[in-house]
Amino acid sequence: MKGKFLFLVIIIFISLESKSQFSMPIQPWAKNIEKRVLVVQLEDENPKKVKKLKKKGGEELKRYRESISEQNEKLKELIPKYWPFDNKIEFKKTSEVEKIVKNKDKRYLILDYRYTKEIHQRVRTYRNFRAYSILVYYPEYGKKLIKSYMLDNNGKGSSKFLRRGEYVFKISFPHSFLNDRDIKFAFCQFEEFIERAKTKGWPRKMSRFAFKVANFNPNNTLILKERTLLFPEELLTINEDQIKDAYKASYRIVPMADIDSLLNNDINNEYAYYNIVWSDKIRYWTLVIIDNITGKILAENPTVDKKFHLSVGIPIGNSLITVFKTADVNYVINEKHMKNLSDVMSQ
Repeated sequence: MKGKFLFLVIIIFISLESKSQFSMPIQPWAKNIEKRVLVVQLEDENPKKVKKLKKKGGEELKRYRESISEQNEKLKELIPKYWPFDNKIEFKKTSEVEKIVKNKDKRYLILDYRYTKEIHQRVRTYRNFRAYSILVYYPEYGKKLIKSYMLDNNGKGSSKFLRRGEYVFKISFPHSFLNDRDIKFAFCQFEEFIERAKTKGWPRKMSRFAFKVANFNPNNTLILKERTLLFPEELLTINEDQIKDAYKASYRIVPMADIDSLLNNDINNEYAYYNIVWSDKIRYWTLVIIDNITGKILAENPTVDKKFHLSVGIPIGNSLITVFKTADVNYVINEKHMKNLSDVMSQ
């Protein structure tokens, strides 16, 4: 009986809850968010990398500089568009942000989009995965954060518990490019997270604890029933008849190359889509279904064909195919996934 109960609990967690990757900040951190100027850190050229690329020829250096310019322009476009609070927003170079952190300037709140590493960790397993994180932190606690890409680390790799970096918020994606859907989704999670932390966060100053926020409300399934779910054609290992049998709401099967265009032109607010974020619940990348309009998580399912490699890394690119098909993992929508999704939809 005990075994059956445990199995039921596991199924419920897999099917119904989406616990994202966040640790709850203390209440003062959450309550002070809107009192500060938001500084968005722009990417600078790395002098060592520039020197190295010059030796390889002008074309690679040109592409490197163009990628930096493109990312900075995207930050300037998307952060003001989707930031959920009324902060004044400024954009500063890394050298200027370093000065703010060094001076512990309490007038500011820092937002950085950077390369980092996530940790897949079990009692005897410890692997790093390349990721790209939206990170929000206070400069007075940013001395380590601004220097290190290892934001969460217990230093040993022998425990399933991680020591959290002193950031207010972090969400990680398996790709480097910025786009509307990811920023919209990230800031939706951020707003829900901060509003909950204002009352549920630890009240004492200078104290934090790992509280995994469940940002998925089962009622969100009602939203999914009203949306047209976009199934990425390249992820399907089942045929359309199997999808019809399991999924009773509206859907479309579309090539990944067409998804961003559909989402960006969603004037009737009709689409939900698949994406991937890092989840501390399973300590791995997890497949989520997101409402395109609100950025809310409508369902989660960790159906994945895990293929660990000694040499890990995630390819850089500007399309969805680079998100789902990586050197580390191959995401699929299979019978198991559809069964779990059908169970969620029947609630």
